Amino acid sequence: MEKSTVKWTSLGIIGCLFVLTLLSGCSMARMGALSKAREAMGKGECAKAIKKAGDAENSGTPSPEQQAEILFIRAYCADRMGNAADAVGLFRFLKEHYPETIYGYQAIERLRAIEEDRGGSKAED
Repeated sequence: MEKSTVKWTSLGIIGCLFVLTLLSGCSMARMGALSKAREAMGKGECAKAIKKAGDAENSGTPSPEQQAEILFIRAYCADRMGNAADAVGLFRFLKEHYPETIYGYQAIERLRAIEEDRGGSKAED
């Protein structure tokens, strides 16, 4: 093998490793931010949970399941903070776009509860 071929092959391998490292770093940052968002949500620290959910979303492209979780955290916290319009809008979006996820299911249940709290006026439609 010629020296130049070995050099370019080595650079190609190094380049691929660099890209993989960047991608895994984004994924790890997203997972860390999601973990912190869940933790904050569990403690009732909704402003922090929303910020960390945003950090997770901005750390590369989340998977559909991660995107559903990010939206659910925002909806849950909007609901807890008394922002019913945003919460209902986000829950509806989850119901329509992520119905097969646990977050879509929880959104459907929350919309039903909101409807009952309103005395039967539809939050779902």
